[in-house]
Amino acid sequence: MTLKLKMEYGANLFMIKHLSHRYINITGDDPHSVNYLEFMRQNDIPSRDENIVKEVILDY
Repeated sequence: MTLKLKMEYGANLFMIKHLSHRYINITGDDPHSVNYLEFMRQNDIPSRDENIVKEVILDY
């Protein structure tokens, strides 16, 4: 993996973690029952980051 891709992955991971914490705090949803597709839609997260979203939700 190139340095640029690693940095982009790290930045996306950080932002998705931040958004997921905010989303769960606002909605009061159980982290393990979050509809990740709806979360992605509401936060304009591109489909290429779907695996990051799944990883963050599973590790919440």
